[in-house]
Amino acid sequence: MTSIMGTGFCRLSCLFCFICCSLATRHDCSTLRVTESNGQQRHRPLSITIVQMNKSGITKFVDRLFDETDTNNDGTISFDEAYVGFLLLYIQLNRQAPIPPPSRKTALLLFLQADIDNSNVLNRDQYRLLLQKMVRRAFFRLSSHKLVTWVGAPLLAEVIVRSLASKKEGIERVVRFVVPVNFHDAVIPIVTSTAFHRALCVVILVVTLGNICLGCVNCLLDLSLPDPHSFPRRLEGVQ
Repeated sequence: MTSIMGTGFCRLSCLFCFICCSLATRHDCSTLRVTESNGQQRHRPLSITIVQMNKSGITKFVDRLFDETDTNNDGTISFDEAYVGFLLLYIQLNRQAPIPPPSRKTALLLFLQADIDNSNVLNRDQYRLLLQKMVRRAFFRLSSHKLVTWVGAPLLAEVIVRSLASKKEGIERVVRFVVPVNFHDAVIPIVTSTAFHRALCVVILVVTLGNICLGCVNCLLDLSLPDPHSFPRRLEGVQ
């Protein structure tokens, strides 16, 4: 159990690094377009980019990401361009957990919050601020979901299974009543086994607790969003 949890947390940490790079290209999330010293451009695998990234390289990474997201090459990021980046981020997230992307309204509020000069577009510094907020929100949602489904659901399932251990006779009577007699010998040993109870409980709890957790986390994150009434005219101008 300890080794499984350790591996899970390692994967979660690696995913956090990968999230930061998943927005790097609008065409292929597995590569990053890099400009070499001779002016030529080539696509570099994200795995190489992650390994080579350090504190001094974060600024360069954001600059590259800014250039990739700026599809019309006007030197700024519009909301539509930024929202495409959000969707790319959550495409990668959904490979790890069924986490839906933020609504367009939520993304717009975060965009306007980062747009401190009220220009309805973002420069590099403002875009960096927006990315930091989006990655924090995404990581918080993902880590909460993983914590509940990897730790909470199995532990609760084990408690339920142990409580059912003393009720096998009752479960067997129900099965005999519901299942045709011809299938008793095949079905009863399976339905009354501890392994079946554990697997069934884990599946049900992972789905239900995961959805409940995401709902609660979304509510908490929405509390930190700016008030839409603080910029009603800007909402109409950007939408």
